Amino acid sequence: MPGASEPAPDLADHLMARGWRVLPVPVYRTVPVAAVDPDVAAGWPAGYDAFVVTAPSVARVAADLLGVPGPPVVALGATSAAAATELGFDVVVTAAEASPAGLVEALATLRKEPA
Repeated sequence: MPGASEPAPDLADHLMARGWRVLPVPVYRTVPVAAVDPDVAAGWPAGYDAFVVTAPSVARVAADLLGVPGPPVVALGATSAAAATELGFDVVVTAAEASPAGLVEALATLRKEPA
């Protein structure tokens, strides 16, 4: 099964529980940046309406480089939401589906609409 060099075990565990033999094949690795743009760091967290967490690694690196609690988190899926919560971020909404449309819908829930 092609994937990250340090994959989350969820998919492999589920497949093995159903009797599949899983052979992980690393095809990429996530390499975090050493620092963020100073303007981004200067605005963290108050200068942002939301922080979109698309993967657990995004939450981990943001916690390390920018700190927590950070802006309200919109998570792309349950795994990202769980990782962000565990790190101390305030997850305010999780996308119903892990897709661009699902993320847009989740972000739209944060918009303040005029009465």
